[in-house]
Amino acid sequence: MLSGMNEEEHIKENIRIADEALPNSLTEDELKLVERVADKYRELMETGCTGCRYCMPCPRGVDIAKCFEVYDSAKLFNTGTIQSKVMYAAGLGVMNDGKPGFASKCTKCGKCESHCPQELPIMDLLDDVSKEMEGPLTKIIPPIFKTFLSIQSYRNNRKAKNLE
Repeated sequence: MLSGMNEEEHIKENIRIADEALPNSLTEDELKLVERVADKYRELMETGCTGCRYCMPCPRGVDIAKCFEVYDSAKLFNTGTIQSKVMYAAGLGVMNDGKPGFASKCTKCGKCESHCPQELPIMDLLDDVSKEMEGPLTKIIPPIFKTFLSIQSYRNNRKAKNLE
C-alpha cells in the first residue's frame, strides 16, 4: 500500500493504523469489495493520479495534480463540457496562486514522471488534458474571473469601511 503523506500528522496516523492492523484480518467478502471498488475507481478515473503531488513542483508551473483532479472529476461526474472547461480555466488560470497552471505549459522535461510513485505517463496525460479541457475559454475566463474577484474585493472593502 502506498499512502501519500504530506504532513507529520499523516505519518503518525498511518503508523497508528498499521500498528492496529492485523495480517489477513479482512474477510473474503471484504477483500472482494475492496477489489470491486478498486476496479471501479480505475474504470472511472481517467488519469489514475492519487493527488500525492510528488511530481511537483513543475519547472514550467503546470499544476499537474490539479489538472488531473479537474479532468478526472469531469469524467467521473459527467459534468457538461462547458462547465468542466470553465472550472478548469478558473481553477488553473486564476485560483492557482495567480499563475496559470494549465497542462499546455508542459515542455515534456520528464522531471514529473521520474518522481511519480504510480509511474503514470504524466506528459502524455497532460497532452490529453490540454486537448480536451483547453481552448478559447482558457483565455477568456481567467481575466473575467479576475475582474469579478477584484470588484467583489472592492465591494467588501467598502462594506467593511462603512461598518467602522
